[in-house]
Amino acid sequence: MGRKKVTEGKKARFILLLTQVALWFIVMVLELVVFVIDGIGISEYMFFWVFLDLVIIITILTNINNYRKSQ
Repeated sequence: MGRKKVTEGKKARFILLLTQVALWFIVMVLELVVFVIDGIGISEYMFFWVFLDLVIIITILTNINNYRKSQ
């Protein structure tokens, strides 16, 4: 029973990791769209996307570290 719980936890962490990677990819695409529309101009809107991107990268790296520790 305990083994099944550990396996489910690993699957949940892996699904969370995949979701975060997908979210990061979406944010990167939106940043590129803003670059194209804005003509490579830096604005407050762009700083928001960069900040969001950094937060997502930090959480992805943290989850990768936790996922490796659980194996």
